[in-house]
Amino acid sequence: PHELAAAMSFPKDYCFAGNREEKVKQIGNAVPVLTAAALCEALLS
Repeated sequence: PHELAAAMSFPKDYCFAGNREEKVKQIGNAVPVLTAAALCEALLS
């Protein structure tokens, strides 16, 4: 899950709850902050 979290812009020290499957699901359901910010900037320009 660490590689997935890094790809989704989570800080290295972010703690996810649950077992491996639950952690992967949490990461998969997240919106990557850096991607969302870039998308918003592109839409507003």
